[in-house]
Amino acid sequence: MSTIARLHPAKRYSEASVHNGIVYEQIDQKGSIPTKGRCCGHAAIPFGDAWGLQSRSGDTIPNILYYAHTPDPELPGTTRVRNGYALVTLHGDGGFTEAFYETGDAKPVYRRTWTAAELGLPLRTEPPAIPAA
Repeated sequence: MSTIARLHPAKRYSEASVHNGIVYEQIDQKGSIPTKGRCCGHAAIPFGDAWGLQSRSGDTIPNILYYAHTPDPELPGTTRVRNGYALVTLHGDGGFTEAFYETGDAKPVYRRTWTAAELGLPLRTEPPAIPAA
């Protein structure tokens, strides 16, 4: 049980915890290594539209490439949004593809492929050798 849920026992866990799907462009904190953060905690727990990820005009803030905020069609008139999940596909050259999906959609709502070169990895022409047992 989270600390918030213990301090506020009247709240259910899903109301007292943060669950979301977010793709950050880059998280830069003074004195830290720049990170392209991902939050993927929106698979099974019911959750509502996040606050703080949109500007006053309603546009997504520049540091956010995607966040789960599609209204849940089964609960019209509520703040509930669709659950989702992410898949990471690793490539033989050291790169990978990340894709975020929302329930009910076969196509990803966000997708990005990273090459080994973009990640600063040496390019591989052959698979790595497997050591003998």
